[in-house]
This record gives sequence, C-alpha cells and structure tokens, in this order.
Amino acid sequence: MPDLVPIGRFSHITQLSIKALRLYAEEGLLYPTHIDPESGYRYYSLSQAEQAARIRLLRDLEMPLNEIREVVSTRNTETIQVLLRRHQERIAQRVARYEHILGQLQTLSGSKADPTFSSIKVNVVAPQPILSMRLLTDPSTFEEVIPATVSKLYSYMARRDLDQSHLIPLVIHHDYNEDLADVEVGVITERLISASDPMSSRILEGGLTVSMMHAGPYEDLGVIYPMLANWLLSHGYEVNGPPRELFLTSYTNDCIPGEHQTEIIWPIR
Repeated sequence: MPDLVPIGRFSHITQLSIKALRLYAEEGLLYPTHIDPESGYRYYSLSQAEQAARIRLLRDLEMPLNEIREVVSTRNTETIQVLLRRHQERIAQRVARYEHILGQLQTLSGSKADPTFSSIKVNVVAPQPILSMRLLTDPSTFEEVIPATVSKLYSYMARRDLDQSHLIPLVIHHDYNEDLADVEVGVITERLISASDPMSSRILEGGLTVSMMHAGPYEDLGVIYPMLANWLLSHGYEVNGPPRELFLTSYTNDCIPGEHQTEIIWPIR
C-alpha cells in the first residue's frame, strides 16, 4: 500500500514514541495497518496520523487510557462531548487541588501567613474517659476506616441506650511502621462503660499539652504537624506522647471539607 510507513517514520510524524505506539496497539487504541509476517515490522497508514494526534493530545491531558479508547472508537459526537466534559471537570478539580498544595507550600516556606497558629495554646488537660478501638491500617484508608469505626462506636452506645449528644470523636496516632499506622479511634464519654474486645473503655491520660484549632480539610494536617513540631522546638518543649485529634464537626457526617473543625492536642514536657 503506497501510504504505509514503518513505525519509526510514523513515530516521527506523530511525535509519539515507538514504545507508546506499541502500548496503544496493545490497549486497542491504535493498531498498525500491517505487520510483516516474516520480520514482524509494523507499518501504519498516513491516514492514521489524525487519530494518533487525537490520542497524543488526550494523553497530554492525562485522560485515562480506557476513556481515550471510548473517544477514539465512537463516531457519536454527543458521546465524545460527554467524555471530554467529564475529563474537563476532573482537570478543574486537579487544578484546584494543585493551587491548594501551592498554598500549603507557601505557608511552609513562610511566605504566607497562617492565622491558624494564633490559636496555639499550652495548657493542662484533665484525664478523660473514652470508648475506643485500636487499629492497624494503611494511612491511605483513613478516609474510609475512621468514619466507619466512629459509626461502630456510636452504634455501640446507642444499643446500650447511652447518651450520645455530647460525644466527640477523636483519633490518637500511636505509631507508624512502613505502610501501617497504629491508630486508636474513639469517642470521649462521660464515664467508663462496659466494653469488650475489640472495643475498650479507658482513661485517656491528662497532663501538659499544646493544642491548636484547625479549620479546613483533614489532609492539611500533613502540613500543620511539621509546623507545629517546629513551634514546639523553638519554644523549648519536647513531645511527651502520641498526638490526638478531636473532630469538633462530626467525622461521620457529610461536612464540607473546608468546614471541618479539628483540634490537635499533643502531650508535651
């Protein structure tokens, strides 16, 4: 066929690497027009260059391969527009997330003031009774595991007709080991109550602490903690136990992430 070109020439024409062209063939996105049965050489038609360009642009936009397959395999304009709009929304969310991360970096670098630190307080907290469950879990599962565990604790209290009106969920971060986090998820109760494994009712130790209020997404705490650690060092304090987080807006509700109210409490000496 007169318009066939070898894979190397097609790679140059389309600005797609040979490795990418082989991958797209495996994924069913762009097959060679002809494969020589003896040599195995791959040949493409010049008429495929337009589809290759479309695939390259969609990959530049980081569209998943399975969605690109849908775009290039249909002639339905409406379907294509739906897929493109869906990815456009995904890009907008990603840009918003990147802007948020840039803001966090500016805060860490000191080029952006963080009003959160005006709320740092050093005080003595009293011992508190809690109902809790201790877990070993991947930190990436916190978003699902913590609310589910809090719900179990609330249900346990409800089945025993115990007052839930003033329960405050909390998480105590005991330790991290490779990809596993040793966390204790609990609720502050008015008194010790009867509990059996895997739940326990115990007294949470009191003593000297530093506390700070944070309003915003939970994932921001990954920036807040290092800054708080620097504050402790600069003010002559040492850590004296695992940090705890109190969720003043219930961790089990559908609260908008930016409206989360979290109190970080860290035992110190």
